[in-house]
Amino acid sequence: MSIVWRQPPLQQEEIIPQHHAEPQPFLWLRQLLSFWGRRWKVIAFGLILMLMLAAAYIATARPQFTASADLLYDIRRTYLLKEQQGIQDSQTINAMVESQVELLQSEGLAHKVVERLKLNEDPAFTNWRPGFMDRLRQRLTKFLGGKSLPAADPDSVIAQQLLRMINVHRVGLTYVISVSVTSGDPEQAAKLTNGFAEAYIADELDAKSDTTNQTKTWLEDRLTELRDQAMKADRAVQDFKIQNNIVDTGKGLMDQQQLIELSTQLEDARAKTADSLAKLQRIQSILQTGVVDGVADGAVTDALKSPIINNLRQKYLDDASRVSDLAAKYGATHIAVVNLKSEMASIQHAIADEIGHIAETYKSDYEVNRATEDSIQKRLNDTVNVAAKTDANLVTYRSLESSANIYRSLYENFLQRYTQTVQDQSFPVPEARIVTPATPPLVRSSPKVTVTFVLCALVGLMLGMVLALMREIMDRRIYTEGQLLAATGVPFIARVPMIRARPHLPATPVKLISNRTKTKTKTEADRKLPAPPPVLRQAIDYPHSAFAQAIRTVGIRISRQQEKVGDTKLIGCVSVRPGAGTTTVAVNLAHFLAHGSSRTALIDWDFGAASLSKLLLSKVDDGFLDVASGFKDLPEVTWHDVQTGLRFLPSGSNRAEHAARRLSQSERAGTLLANLRDAYDYVVIDLPSLAQLTDAHAAMHLLDGIVVVVEWGNTNANEISAALAALDLDESFYLGSVMTKVDPKSARRYADH
Repeated sequence: MSIVWRQPPLQQEEIIPQHHAEPQPFLWLRQLLSFWGRRWKVIAFGLILMLMLAAAYIATARPQFTASADLLYDIRRTYLLKEQQGIQDSQTINAMVESQVELLQSEGLAHKVVERLKLNEDPAFTNWRPGFMDRLRQRLTKFLGGKSLPAADPDSVIAQQLLRMINVHRVGLTYVISVSVTSGDPEQAAKLTNGFAEAYIADELDAKSDTTNQTKTWLEDRLTELRDQAMKADRAVQDFKIQNNIVDTGKGLMDQQQLIELSTQLEDARAKTADSLAKLQRIQSILQTGVVDGVADGAVTDALKSPIINNLRQKYLDDASRVSDLAAKYGATHIAVVNLKSEMASIQHAIADEIGHIAETYKSDYEVNRATEDSIQKRLNDTVNVAAKTDANLVTYRSLESSANIYRSLYENFLQRYTQTVQDQSFPVPEARIVTPATPPLVRSSPKVTVTFVLCALVGLMLGMVLALMREIMDRRIYTEGQLLAATGVPFIARVPMIRARPHLPATPVKLISNRTKTKTKTEADRKLPAPPPVLRQAIDYPHSAFAQAIRTVGIRISRQQEKVGDTKLIGCVSVRPGAGTTTVAVNLAHFLAHGSSRTALIDWDFGAASLSKLLLSKVDDGFLDVASGFKDLPEVTWHDVQTGLRFLPSGSNRAEHAARRLSQSERAGTLLANLRDAYDYVVIDLPSLAQLTDAHAAMHLLDGIVVVVEWGNTNANEISAALAALDLDESFYLGSVMTKVDPKSARRYADH
């Protein structure tokens, strides 16, 4: 199998575009779903815990029953006998209804319920003991240096119990008030609810009766006082009117009425005088200018009202018509024409005489109207003089009359209120009434199984979310490439998925000849590696698997690094802690490079544990330490794989002197690694974990680069950052980082992490 070098898979840095990518839609939703997928166990723990608490509460809680009654607070009932109603705006009514709600749950009403129902004789209340919260409150008060509460009387204790059992609320914006009491006994719950409603109505009637009696007594005294004051004020008004001769006709003072009447008469007289003068002047004008033609033509309208003038005018017109006809037939000199003209002249003189008589009549009417006008004017002047004298006393008169009216109005108002108060006392009507009395409930009100489980489930989900969020925040383990890059600063190479098959030792260990024996040592051709565990050959046995693809990506990254930098042959695989899968990655990487026709050697540098040597060869005495110490030659301790041609160099024998001197033999180890660099294309070294700082530091300066192996989901970011910082290596020394033991199913939950 050969490696295709020209088309390597895309690396992490090649996938990221150089431009700024557009934000992905609904990324927050995917992140939330991923978070739930990662922490569902914690969330389920919170949910199950709260559901268990809910089940325990329901199993141990005492059943409670709630009885309720409805009260209608209707202030219009008190206005049935009243002529005037009070203020009924919505703001005032809302305040009144809310006040009744507070009154229903007041301690004073609770005392009345205790007295009304004789609860101080009920064993259910008399045997009551302070609860946990009451005792805790008393102890805290005593501990803080406060004054201890005085011992309460039994009725107050029972009243406090009732207030904890009752619940009062207004139904929406209506006039209905709901009163409910919760108790362990359904009969007792109904009894107490009705007791509160009845005590409230009785208290309302008592308060109304007391208020009415007080108001009635006060009004009686006030009415006597106001009656005397009103009579005194009226008497003062009458005395002043008699002393000053002020007469009131009911429509005003007499002088004022006379002034008004005389003013009206004067206006009428003036109008008549002006009319008669106009007629007189018109008649005189007609007489002076010649009236005959004017009368004949109807110019004087008043003259036409006279029957004599009308007859003469008609005769004159007839003669004028006959003159016209005869003159046309016989000429103007005809005797008949002359006689008719003489007759017409006589008619004109008669009309003129009649108009003269009318003018005398108009003159007489004018003189009479003028005399009447002067008489009325004189009477008006006299009345004005008298009224002027009376006006000086009107200020005092009106002041006295105003005071009398005020006292009279006050007396009438108080008398009306007194009458209403007497009616209210004889027929008291409460504002509230019981609409629906309480009955013993058939179903318990608490604990509510469904509501309790739903609420506890919600609280459990919230608790689980909080715990999961805290776990998420405090979790510093590495799951994604971004986290690994942020923690190490080393470019990411690939994810190595988890292999379910467990590594196992070879069934038949290879028998090796110890270097202590005097027998002949096997040659390199005879040192064949036995079949390793399947997990160590996964990259070549299953070339199309995701595991093989990841190892191939690591190999290609190393090859490209060698092309860029050159001479990158000594490659170490190191992890932060043991068990991260470094050995698995190193062996599969070496098999992959060797299988691609590259001369590849694999070295087990873990001199203390020698885990790789034990996996491949069971127990080996000779190896790298033996060659570096001069006890063995390289061909004598080198093993090879028949299928891939891989050369393997075990860690070496476990002699105490080798272990003690391996750090001081770095020069000989460097010489050995230099020889291996010349002999092979790649030398893959399985390094111990960074926790073993001695072996790790001893090897770092001899290598060309290292691959950092990080166990997925089991490596702390702070730990790996501190470990790499302790190495103090240049960035170019790191070939990249690999995540091992990746669970593909679980890794999808961290895709948007």
